[in-house]
Amino acid sequence: IGPKVNGVLQAAGITTYAQLAVADVGQLKQTLEKAGYAYMDPASWPEQAKLLAEGRMAEFEALTAFQASADRMSVRRETEPVAKAVFSSIC
Repeated sequence: IGPKVNGVLQAAGITTYAQLAVADVGQLKQTLEKAGYAYMDPASWPEQAKLLAEGRMAEFEALTAFQASADRMSVRRETEPVAKAVFSSIC
């Protein structure tokens, strides 16, 4: 969460990790949509916030590293067939 989304959450009354940890994902999505951030997916934010609120930094880092890896794999799976098709047409 960057500074702009942090401001959106604060304006919605979410000012602590503990509050974000119990926030309803549907409400978070609506808040983001209203602020012009409909492309963001807050599904994992409560889980991440819970870990941070409880001071479980190592678990938070492991979770976010796993999520980032999964995101990269998803992008790779989506773009790989296109890349192969483009490469094949060049060769």
